[in-house]
Amino acid sequence: MPSTIDELQVTLSTGLKSAGLLALVVVTVLIIAAGPDSADRDSTGPIVPVDSAGFHLDSYAVNQDSLYQWLLPESLREISGLAATSDDRLFTHDDEMGEVYEIDPVAGGIVKIFTLGEQGVWDDFEGIAAADDFLFMVTSTGTLYRFQEGADGQWVQFDRFQTPLDEICEVEGLTFDATHRRPGM
Repeated sequence: MPSTIDELQVTLSTGLKSAGLLALVVVTVLIIAAGPDSADRDSTGPIVPVDSAGFHLDSYAVNQDSLYQWLLPESLREISGLAATSDDRLFTHDDEMGEVYEIDPVAGGIVKIFTLGEQGVWDDFEGIAAADDFLFMVTSTGTLYRFQEGADGQWVQFDRFQTPLDEICEVEGLTFDATHRRPGM
């Protein structure tokens, strides 16, 4: 189990304020060079992203027939991130407290709710990611929380990692890059 922020393979998407302008910056905790297989060029020349199976993202059938809408219940009006697990479950979180929801967007309901810590954690949470047996949440100042999934109504223990990101930017999201992980994680 990783014990320092340097051992975590996460990518933090952040917003950086500079000279009154908002610029999008992607800060990677571990710098990873993209290989030549990470993107292909289409016939017109621009880079077209390819998923892990080698399919161009434009090959996915996203159309009116494949889309559906779920109007969120009032209790989910302040969610701030989404994370899909390897077994196709969906998690989100409250943006002001360490409360995690497993949701079912097809049925339109909340499956369960659990919280970080016995007393709860209050902070400006901005993103959530799933990796192996862990969930991660990040705050706007770059503090990273690692924890395991809890049962409905349960509180869970967590590890907290401070990063230097608050000195350079405001974090606005979190994702996990499973392709470039280190061995042993």
